[in-house]
Amino acid sequence: MITDLIRGITALSFEDDLTRDSERLRILVSMTIWAIWKSRNKNTLQDQVVTPNETRETLKEMIRDIIRKSWNSTRLMEGREGLT
Repeated sequence: MITDLIRGITALSFEDDLTRDSERLRILVSMTIWAIWKSRNKNTLQDQVVTPNETRETLKEMIRDIIRKSWNSTRLMEGREGLT
């Protein structure tokens, strides 16, 4: 079921999307599904109680991480422009 959601996420898009908002929405939905999946696994496989707050914190940390990585990547690319 989760894999079907992730496979189907590519169908989610806005008409005439010139700002790549559809891509951002697909990433956000995919990350949300992944955070829920991780919490479900922790609950089911590790027999640990997972609260909705923990799932939300997992998602927030994932979003912070991708923003940090994107920022670092952008800064590295800016530094390389002067080398060419």
